[in-house]
Amino acid sequence: MKDIEEGYGDALENWRGDMEPLEGVQTIVHRLMFATDAPGADLGPLAETAVSVTFAAAPESEAIGAAIEAAESQPYGEAWATLLDLEPEVAAVEPAPEVAPGAPEATAGPGAELDLSDLAAELAREVGDLAEDMGFRRSLHILNEIIRAAGRAREQMELSGVWPVAEIAIKSEDPEVLEAVETFKRILKSRSRAKTVTTIPLGGDWDKLHVEMETHLQRISEVHRLWARKIEMLLRAQDPWKIWQSMKDGEYAVGIEGQRVVIDADMLSFTTSLRPGTVEESFPLGTLYMDLRLNEDLFAEGYALEVMDRVDLMKEELKLGADEHFEVRVWAQDRIRAYLEAWRDKIAQSTGAAKVKALGEDVQRGASGLVMDWRVEGEPLTIQVKRAIEAT
Repeated sequence: MKDIEEGYGDALENWRGDMEPLEGVQTIVHRLMFATDAPGADLGPLAETAVSVTFAAAPESEAIGAAIEAAESQPYGEAWATLLDLEPEVAAVEPAPEVAPGAPEATAGPGAELDLSDLAAELAREVGDLAEDMGFRRSLHILNEIIRAAGRAREQMELSGVWPVAEIAIKSEDPEVLEAVETFKRILKSRSRAKTVTTIPLGGDWDKLHVEMETHLQRISEVHRLWARKIEMLLRAQDPWKIWQSMKDGEYAVGIEGQRVVIDADMLSFTTSLRPGTVEESFPLGTLYMDLRLNEDLFAEGYALEVMDRVDLMKEELKLGADEHFEVRVWAQDRIRAYLEAWRDKIAQSTGAAKVKALGEDVQRGASGLVMDWRVEGEPLTIQVKRAIEAT
């Protein structure tokens, strides 16, 4: 309520229904509506506000119930009018002991700093008027959990959040989770920096898992004594993943001397494991798999994004004005230099640089402007940012 009063108090006092004076108010609506409905959720900037604590602590309160109902069922304009009317009663509600100051915080992780209001606003732009639907709140909660899980997965591999990853795959037994992922796949790709976002069908498995198969010759011999060795050889020549999936779906058979031989479930056993460079991270609604194996293209993009981040920091250090022209030079080992050379134009476009040069380590460094040494994924980089008037 404090944010509403400070940002829109004057406009609301004489409001006539036109949304233009309230530009941006929907972001605060989403923060209030969506940041407090999940126990233990990360409330971001609302974590310490009286409204957040009260909503979480005393849902049985008549005033709280009326406020929640208004937020969930009324159009934005009417909802805010109702919430403002209820503010004195809401503020008077005693918080329950379990959420009193000093209570344990929600589980922290790399995604703990996620701004739910920002995510809500982005989702709202995707769905338009459907943002007031209850299903939208559910989708917001689902995406928040997945994005936080993706952050924890990166932490397992000590990979910066700047770097792209090849794939994230979501496994869940809840159809709503899979539907939300498919619906908001573009947002998930952007937020997780994943090149591909996939959903694993109900009851299915991630196709990047490593599957090992063990044949039980004694059991095979009991049923197919004369062909046991041939069957074992044929099975070992097949893709274990294919056999495993076929047997999960029903049965698997091989052909021997014109005969179809069905393989019983007790003739084989399977074990699955993660391949090197892949990780698994559980979240309350399912499991996230992440493929962090980097090919040359992903390496190039990752280093370029790291340079962009550092150039932006150096621009702030130099206090460069929005309209000031500047140039960027990067000194790096030949392999990294080749990556950055391919990304020069995109680095310039992202940072606003008039020119970007990628130079070898042996090239003499300039002294003008701001020159800083960095290490990116263990590799040394030197970056120079200088105003165009200083360029030589």
